[in-house]
Amino acid sequence: MRFHSIVMGCQMNEADASWLSHALTARGWEEAGEEDAHVFIVLTCSVREKPEHKVYSVLGRLAPRLGADGFVAVGGCVAQQLGEALWQRFPDVRLVFGTDGTSMVPDALL
Repeated sequence: MRFHSIVMGCQMNEADASWLSHALTARGWEEAGEEDAHVFIVLTCSVREKPEHKVYSVLGRLAPRLGADGFVAVGGCVAQQLGEALWQRFPDVRLVFGTDGTSMVPDALL
């Protein structure tokens, strides 16, 4: 499966994206550019300006690109705050995880 990470905001999200990349490639996944990915991991930050708006904008942009096997995982502090609202608004979001859930993501995506 090909994945692409979209990182918004803080250094912790950059570190989490790097860790997730290593963990997923170790499980046979392939990191890809945005145009070639099937799975998108969006890491969010609530410290930046208008964080909810930015998340909704990114998810809206990704939705038309997802084929039958594509989906989105959203993590970080905005995901933690919005929780179920992300599933309700964006049906292609299959996983929502907070700041303490990053280590469980690779197994949850399999």
